[in-house]
Amino acid sequence: MPKDTYYNLPDEKRRRIFDAAIDELIRVPVSEMSINQIIQNAGISRGSFYQYFEDKHDLVQYILADYVEQLAGVVRTSMRKSGGNLFDGLRALFAVMVNMAEDEAVRKVLTNLIMEAGGGGCTFDYAVEVQRRIVEILTEEADGAALALESREDMSRMIRALFAVMKEAAGQCLHDFAEAESVRREFEKTLRLFQDRIERR
Repeated sequence: MPKDTYYNLPDEKRRRIFDAAIDELIRVPVSEMSINQIIQNAGISRGSFYQYFEDKHDLVQYILADYVEQLAGVVRTSMRKSGGNLFDGLRALFAVMVNMAEDEAVRKVLTNLIMEAGGGGCTFDYAVEVQRRIVEILTEEADGAALALESREDMSRMIRALFAVMKEAAGQCLHDFAEAESVRREFEKTLRLFQDRIERR
C-alpha cells in the first residue's frame, strides 16, 4: 500500500497519479505496466514514484483496494435498497456490474486486472478479497428470516454459490458486452431457480 508520503500529497496530485495508473491499466495488463509511462503521464519523477510506492505492484494493490471498497459500498447499497431481500439485492448488484462493463475504459481495466488473476500475485489476492467481502456483506445484510435455510452458515454457502454464478456472468459481459442482455436473462433464470426453492412462502 502507498507510503505516508503519498497520503500527504495534495488531492489533485494524488488523483493525477491514480488516473495515470488507471490509464496504463486501460492500455496493458499488470505485467506489462510501465512505471515510465505512469510517471510521464502523472508529471512526476521516478524518484518521487518510489517515495510514494514500493513498486508497481504496490500501486496496483492500492488501485485494487479502492475497487474493493467501491464494490463493497455498491453491495451494501443494493441490499439496503432491496430491504434485505437477497435475490433483489443480487439483481441490483448485477445490474450495476453490467452498467460498469458498458464503459469501455472500465471494461479494459477490469479485463487487464482479471486476465492475470489466475497466475497468483496481487490480482489473485484481490479476486479472493472481493469474493470474501461480498459474501460477508450479503450475509450480514440479507433478511435470513425470509429464507428457508437452517443456519447462517447455510446462507453463506448459498451466497458463495450465487456469487460464483454472478462472477461468471459478469466475466461473460466483460468478455463480450454485446451478449450482456442474454447473459442477464440466464442469470435471472438461475436466481429464480434458487429463489423459488429457498424463499419462504
